[in-house]
Amino acid sequence: MRQKSEYVLYQTLQQAWIGSQQSGRRKECVKAFFDGPSLFFHPQIQQGVFRGSNVKDRRQSVLLKAEAVQSLHNVLKSKLSLLPTDFQNCPSPQAADGDSIPLQLHTASEVRGGQHSLPSPDDLPPTAFASSDTFVDIVPCDVSDASKVLHMFKAVMKHNNDLKKSEKRQGRRAEVCNQLHRAQSMFMSCSSWRAAPETTATADEDVVEGLKTSANTLNIGGAECNTQPSVFVSVDLEWYERDQSRLLEIGWSCWDSVRREISSKHWIVEENLRVRNGRYVPDHRSDFRFGESILGSKKEGTKALQHDLEPSSWAASLSQYIKTAGGGGGSKILPKVAIVGHGMVADLKMLDSMGIVIPEGTEVIDTNSLAWALMGGSQVQHSLRSLLSWLSVPDVIKLHNGGNDARYTLEAALRMCQMPKP
Repeated sequence: MRQKSEYVLYQTLQQAWIGSQQSGRRKECVKAFFDGPSLFFHPQIQQGVFRGSNVKDRRQSVLLKAEAVQSLHNVLKSKLSLLPTDFQNCPSPQAADGDSIPLQLHTASEVRGGQHSLPSPDDLPPTAFASSDTFVDIVPCDVSDASKVLHMFKAVMKHNNDLKKSEKRQGRRAEVCNQLHRAQSMFMSCSSWRAAPETTATADEDVVEGLKTSANTLNIGGAECNTQPSVFVSVDLEWYERDQSRLLEIGWSCWDSVRREISSKHWIVEENLRVRNGRYVPDHRSDFRFGESILGSKKEGTKALQHDLEPSSWAASLSQYIKTAGGGGGSKILPKVAIVGHGMVADLKMLDSMGIVIPEGTEVIDTNSLAWALMGGSQVQHSLRSLLSWLSVPDVIKLHNGGNDARYTLEAALRMCQMPKP
């Protein structure tokens, strides 16, 4: 056994010994040897079974002491030696033309010394070996009966599955924190601009004041200032509660980092005007709070939304507010666009079915993800109402109107962009 190799990984040993057998009967014999718990019942082996965690990835494995592996090798080699190796008396199969098909014969010496021989413990691949330097928390395992062998393998499997889930949560957590960082960076875009016109009275006063605050005065931990103008487009779709292929409303609200104002739109799809919700989902199609609803075809509404998602559509309107480096007239700069939603998966699928093309480079911001990044703890799917309550957004009424939901979702996103990360 190699120097400092105190242990051998059981799973790697199993794979190496089974893979070394090309003969069908010998491979079946080796598989049968590993399939049941009886191999652990040999006296020389019972005291040499452990489980431990890899120092690199914390994955647990069943480990065998080097001496136990040598005993296993001897036992298995003895079993294989009892298999017949001379097939001279076996009838040859017949080909279609009646001629005999020659058999490949293996003598006992060929089996012992050729490619069918069982690798010795020293011939195992390097990945099979372990030591106290590469594995920690090594504890002995009681394998005195079948139930305890099963318990050992279940404990290893449970540990590795829990570790995998934890890593997945940590990866998702890192992903939503990065999403929050990008959203805050876009919110803080600090291109030089002239004073924007007075904000319209359609938005709540305290919200407007917060959104007009200079980006340079915001206390946002860790976010970097983005010099490219930014546009947030919040989208909400309402469809028929009994048939999700029938779109009823398209709502969207826009905010840009230059004028720092919110504009909201509500499109009622005339093809489905006679179809109404009310049994499972409240019907507030006629209760848009932030302007006048537009009645039009689904095709026209899709076209209007697509226009507001295109960076080029914003370049001209924002250019008059952006000063050039020399302080002269406006310069047309393509802004960075983010599409915002609450629980974006369903809406993104519906947008795709409508024929909406999300422009390349568009950020996707989910307010559920931003909330998780700020709240910490385990991932929870918040309703829009509960999120707005947590953010203290006032006068939240008439949800499940596409235009209202889009507006509230945007206000929630902008408020979270001004909150320091925990």
